[in-house]
Amino acid sequence: MKKSPILFTIILLLFNSCSLPEEDESYDKKIIQINLPDAINVAQQQNYSINELVNFSITIPRLVRENNYSELLDIRRTSPNGNFKFQIKYSKKNVSGNWEIIKFEPFLKFVNGGVISSNDEYSPTYGLAIFNETNQNYSFEAAIMLIQTGQYKLEISPLITTYYKEKQDLTFFEIYHNEQSITKYSVEFSVN
Repeated sequence: MKKSPILFTIILLLFNSCSLPEEDESYDKKIIQINLPDAINVAQQQNYSINELVNFSITIPRLVRENNYSELLDIRRTSPNGNFKFQIKYSKKNVSGNWEIIKFEPFLKFVNGGVISSNDEYSPTYGLAIFNETNQNYSFEAAIMLIQTGQYKLEISPLITTYYKEKQDLTFFEIYHNEQSITKYSVEFSVN
């Protein structure tokens, strides 16, 4: 009878030392960090009128220079199942002088790309830069239709990451538009 607790303990230790396949797969994933200071382009106009558009875009070339390597890296070949996502925040200054986040999806006009958002006003909105076979870039191009007067701010996160809708690759990209800084790309403007 005394062998049962010892045998049970040995079996429990063997079971705990085994890992599940999902855990083992995570060790094979590789994160590649790339700096692309010209990836984000936002119109730099200070004053707009109602019904004008604020254009902004993100372009990530298929071939990029990876940090500490001399040869160009082919993102599409390295991560064929991925696109890229980035956080977008659109705010309006209220009467107290504080910035309030507003949902802008109804006023968003697309040329290329997409968004991921929810109906929850506190959830972030993400833009999607999708691979374009014609120009061999990952791109997001959009414009926000301005429908009310006021002061506005458009912010884009400093980090653009790989987005997998279905099958995940083993390579995950982190693309920084400002040398891995935490500073957001931010533009303020007025609508009169």
